[in-house]
Formats: sequence, structure tokens, C-alpha cells
Amino acid sequence: YLGRKVVMHVSASRNAQAEFFGPNSNIPLDRWQLRPCYVVELTPKWEEHPYGRRVQFIDAESFNTALSLIFDRSDSLWKVIYTAYEHADLAQGTEPTLEESVHRWSALVGIDLDKSTTTLIREAPGVQARYVKDTAAKVRRIFDISDLTKGR
Repeated sequence: YLGRKVVMHVSASRNAQAEFFGPNSNIPLDRWQLRPCYVVELTPKWEEHPYGRRVQFIDAESFNTALSLIFDRSDSLWKVIYTAYEHADLAQGTEPTLEESVHRWSALVGIDLDKSTTTLIREAPGVQARYVKDTAAKVRRIFDISDLTKGR
């Protein structure tokens, strides 16, 4: 844990589908917000892993990963990965359903600084990420550790 930092992030997209602009078309054309984040450094245990370390910015309110900075074994910044999320815009005073209270993934941008390339991943047109509605009993049945070790 390295502390807290405020970062610019697309946490509540206004677009039905992610749009991009900029010289390389890899910047979300969207509603950017200043978001408080926890900053965490992750170091792989496997010595042959290509990453030397990763610094991850985790939104302090939604716990989504806003930004990852990936360093190579020589500790040079290698990749930048950031994610855009959607969030329900509800009328003032409206209580969200459980599904509306969770930020939904919208797009991901991965920039490889060594190769000068960008990977864009976004939802297909007309398709929106959603969360499955299940009862607490069904979730317990599926993910209970006892059931995972017994087999079915």
C-alpha cells in the first residue's frame, strides 16, 4: 500500500458505447472525474514474470481499478492500462436497485510504450455489461468452499 492519490478517471460514462479521440484515438471522449484512489504496488513472486512491478490505482468508492502502470524488469514504465466504467444516472432522490448501484465495465485502453501501440477493448454495439440477479442462497451454493472441494 503506497497511499492515496486523486486521479482523472471515467467512472460514470455518459456514452452508450465508448468513444475515443486524440492523436492516436486512445483517449475516451467522455465525462472525466477526479476520483480518490488507493495506490497499491504489486510485485510478481515468479522471477521469470515479464513485469517487474505494477502500480495500481483503485477507486476508493467503487473499488474498481482506474489505472495500472506496469514496469518492466529494468523498472522502466512499459504499459499504461486504464478502464472506463458506466454508472446509472438516477433521478434525484431515487434509490438504486442492487444492479444499478454497481459500476459496469465499458472499455479498456492498453498502451504499450515500448512498441508504441494501443489496444482498445469496448462493448459491442447494443450490448451492455450487466450483472446477473441471483438469490443469496444460490450464490452460497455456487461459491461455498465446501462445495468447491466436493465436486458435483
